[in-house]
Amino acid sequence: MSRVVSPAMAHRRPRPLTDTQAIEKVLGALNAERSASPERRTPHDGIARLQRILARLKKEAPAILKVMVMKSAIEVAVDTYTIDVDGKTLKGRLAQMIAGGFFDNGATGQAAFDDLVRRGAGPSKPNVYKELDSLATLGFVTNEGKGVGYKAVPDMKINIKRK
Repeated sequence: MSRVVSPAMAHRRPRPLTDTQAIEKVLGALNAERSASPERRTPHDGIARLQRILARLKKEAPAILKVMVMKSAIEVAVDTYTIDVDGKTLKGRLAQMIAGGFFDNGATGQAAFDDLVRRGAGPSKPNVYKELDSLATLGFVTNEGKGVGYKAVPDMKINIKRK
C-alpha cells in the first residue's frame, strides 16, 4: 500500500541535512549536553567529548569524516655544490680522476694514492684520504667502507673547463 503525499505535505517532509548543517547539529547537541553538566572537567572529559563527536559524525555525516584524512608528504631541497678547482691541486687532480671514471666502480684511497703517484703527483697519503672525505661530504663521492672505498655519485654533473 503506497502513501500519496500531497504537494502541501511534501514541504513538511524533512530534507537531508547538508554537511555543514549536520556538523552544526552535532556540535549544538554536544554543547547543550556540556551546559547541562557544569561540574569540573578533566582532560579526559575532552577526549571523551571528542570521541562522542566522532561517533556522532560517523552516524550522521559520514561523508565529512572521509574527507578528514591526514596525508604525509616529504619535501626535499637539494643544494647543488659546485667546486671550481685547479688541476694542479690535490682536490683538482682527484676531481679529474672522478671525471675520468676512476671512481665509477669504487676505488680505495690507497688505489687513488697509487694512481696519483703514477701520474707524477707526490701527495701524502693522509691528505688523499682527507680530500676524498671532503669530496664525500660535498656529495661528489660516497665512502663505501673497507674493500670498496670511494665511489663516484652517478647523477653528478661534470663540466671540465679547458684553458
